[in-house]
Amino acid sequence: MIQKAFYNKFKQDLGSSDAINEYIEVLLRQFESYTSDESSFQSIASRYGIRVNDVSPQVAICKIREYYIVSVYQVFEEFLNQMHAFLKEYGVYKENKDSSTSMLKHIHVNLVGMKKTSENAYLYYLICDYYRLIRNLCAHTDNINKAQNVYQKLFERKDEINVLFQKLQAPNRYDNINFDDFILYSRASKKLAEIYISNIEYDIDKIITNFDIGHLRVYRNNPKRLSKALETEIKFSFCMKPETVKMVVDMIVKMI
Repeated sequence: MIQKAFYNKFKQDLGSSDAINEYIEVLLRQFESYTSDESSFQSIASRYGIRVNDVSPQVAICKIREYYIVSVYQVFEEFLNQMHAFLKEYGVYKENKDSSTSMLKHIHVNLVGMKKTSENAYLYYLICDYYRLIRNLCAHTDNINKAQNVYQKLFERKDEINVLFQKLQAPNRYDNINFDDFILYSRASKKLAEIYISNIEYDIDKIITNFDIGHLRVYRNNPKRLSKALETEIKFSFCMKPETVKMVVDMIVKMI
């Protein structure tokens, strides 16, 4: 299925990105376990002919962990853009997005709705939106107040977060992001992506209009063969109820 394909790609790409971050974290912790004072760090750097004296090791390590958030954002944002394109082509969807609205919010409103209740979907959304804002702060494209406001909402629901994501000391304030924040963001984005995929509502007219039927015209004189071929392709491409598949097949057959 098309939507399953890019969902699986999202998980695969995120897994690869996460693995690199985990590898870096091991190296950082190894370094921290030995020493993190300025003179020792400069001694290590000089051993490799590298001059690093603009920031302290502590500040550099904090920034590296912020970049974990950036890496998750990039992979998740690509998934959201693919979802946006897919819904425009095949879904019941408000296509026009206001430039001031994030892709995350636009997709969420369309597929799930902004239900500010105990439902997990909204909590996953808040988590992902918070780290989206953290990413923006890393890129100097947003203000701290936005992140603080979302952080406060998450702080008020910390017990729920602890139930869903046990053993994580996160979320943390924007100025104290650590490895657990990265893990929380990665896991929440996967949960949210799964919810989005399961909430797709197809626009039958769009599917009929955009479905490639050219290669099936060879079966136009064999209605049974044509219907069977169409049914197979539609089932492979879209997650639809059997009665909906039959309706789509019948409508396309009439067009050929």
